[in-house]
Amino acid sequence: MERIKLAATIFIGIGGFASVAVTANPLPNPSYYVRPALRVGGGELIDGYEANGAKSKVLSQAVTGTSRSQVNLSDGTVKMYVEETLNAPVGLQAFGGFGERIDIRNGAGTVWDFGFGIEGDIFGDLGFVAPGQQPATFVYNVGLVVHQAGVATGQDFLGLANDPCWGQDPLACNPVPAALVNEFAQGVYTVPAEEFPNIENFYQYASESVFGSIELLSNIEQFDIFTYTNIFLAFDTTGPESGLTRYTMDFEHTATFSQTVAPGVEIYSSSGEFLGLGKAPPIDPPAVPVPATLALFSLGLFGLGWSRRKKV
Repeated sequence: MERIKLAATIFIGIGGFASVAVTANPLPNPSYYVRPALRVGGGELIDGYEANGAKSKVLSQAVTGTSRSQVNLSDGTVKMYVEETLNAPVGLQAFGGFGERIDIRNGAGTVWDFGFGIEGDIFGDLGFVAPGQQPATFVYNVGLVVHQAGVATGQDFLGLANDPCWGQDPLACNPVPAALVNEFAQGVYTVPAEEFPNIENFYQYASESVFGSIELLSNIEQFDIFTYTNIFLAFDTTGPESGLTRYTMDFEHTATFSQTVAPGVEIYSSSGEFLGLGKAPPIDPPAVPVPATLALFSLGLFGLGWSRRKKV
């Protein structure tokens, strides 16, 4: 039976909800990844993607400014930081995300709730801004996608979340189910232009969160979750005498994944560490009579028939 997708579009500030039908037996192989990543200016992505191996990973660079990204499956967090002094600005970006296969047992008729949130501080110093120049704008976003197990990977889940044939020849595409839940939220902070002549520095607390729910219709359910987040300076009035002279985006307060299930429902992770969840125990196959048992049963029937014949 195919899953029923009730909410797979992008919402901002609204939780997604999906109802799903019974799934096949859980896949035996591990399926998880961590992905810290950085970009300096328009350079190549420094990608720390690693699947089915490390459960935490850190990337950092200090050649131009300072930027770092840390992903940790054990507590379901992503920590990001960028800082730059704008004598010769290039623009720094920090990314982070992870994926995990979740196994839920004995949850038929209940709901699995989950969320992913980001929070941080944006601050810096200002110089003089000439008329007509645009103020600095900082962008931070967070996303959460849930697929049925085995549909997507850490490399293609976003495309599949919106278009089952994303990146493929439409005539040759064999569509797969789109995401059960696909949530995205983005925050933007722009330093108020009218404040430039009056202040020398600025500060802004920033946060965004996304949420989703899936109704469990069987006692054996398996899902792949994918998270992603990103921070960067979108526009800059460069130079020490013309606007932004230094900035920091400190999002090491962490982007954090959270989830809840009903009492008595068991939840496991493929990595064996995600949020402290162990690996799922094997599913016992249904009992099948062994040959000896069948033989004894047959002899019993034979003896019963022989006894009746003697009494006739």
